[in-house]
Amino acid sequence: MKLVVIVLLVISVSILVSAQELGGSRRYCGRHLAQTMAVLCWGIDEMSAEKRNSDMVYEDSGMPELLPADTRKKRGIIDECCLQACTRDVLLSYC
Repeated sequence: MKLVVIVLLVISVSILVSAQELGGSRRYCGRHLAQTMAVLCWGIDEMSAEKRNSDMVYEDSGMPELLPADTRKKRGIIDECCLQACTRDVLLSYC
């Protein structure tokens, strides 16, 4: 009986993992998220990436509408694609 339960559990987990891979939903966090966005949005891979605008400083003015759009969207992409799984189409919507 225990063997049957274990086998069913393994099969269920395998089916869930396969379904997630087929649907294309994944979690993208930290460096992996940044690298994926660079490739999707700008075609930049880690080897050819250059620091752009490294000398630009954005002070917190208390007026988020004055900050670059990517700064305003940062929390949304983390909520959508790190805390939860998302598709590449969702990632592309943040480009």
